[in-house]
Amino acid sequence: MGEDSRWLEVKPPGAQTSIVLGSAEAFGKQPGEGAFLTFAADDVAATVEELRARGATTSEVSREPWGTYATVDAPDGHKLQFNERPQN
Repeated sequence: MGEDSRWLEVKPPGAQTSIVLGSAEAFGKQPGEGAFLTFAADDVAATVEELRARGATTSEVSREPWGTYATVDAPDGHKLQFNERPQN
């Protein structure tokens, strides 16, 4: 995610859910400004298509070397993010 982006991902053995801690500045935020709630998705493009069909406002799908992602505007004004890791 770029040379200055680093994070720590914490996940209990066998769990599917993890908590990711990262520098706010590396992700274009200020400390205390909030965080993305991020979900893993098998197919981000299909997820975006379904969300838009239901009336949600989403970003375009972005593809990076580390994976594919998009965001959706949540009703509370925050954004939720969907990530798809590249196939190995």
